Amino acid sequence: MSRKLAREMAVCFLFQVEFQKENIKEQVEDFLDSYGDANYDKDYFLEIINGVLNSQKEIDELIEKNTKGWELSRIAKMDLPILRVAIYEIKHREDIPVGVSINEAVEIAKKYGSKDSAKFINGLLGQID
Repeated sequence: MSRKLAREMAVCFLFQVEFQKENIKEQVEDFLDSYGDANYDKDYFLEIINGVLNSQKEIDELIEKNTKGWELSRIAKMDLPILRVAIYEIKHREDIPVGVSINEAVEIAKKYGSKDSAKFINGLLGQID
């Protein structure tokens, strides 16, 4: 089972939740149905989204602290869930090396973000302690 795909799916789901904050449980079910039998780690997907949603205040404070004066509203909408997933892993998953979380975030940013997203995300995540 692929954690890589679960991580990418979590980013996409959390992006969706930015615009539709109601009925999260129903959204999760619909979202997972859309992936059918894809080879992803469902438990890890659920852990990530629940972890990010439950620690979002803490995660967002770390983002704001490390962007030196930027408010969350200035950060690209797709970059936020990428950062949140990576920071959740860095702060709450001791079994995942920090470098792996950063690398995965950069790869997702290259796929879904703007032309500058990967560089921005790499730089910001490198400051998280």
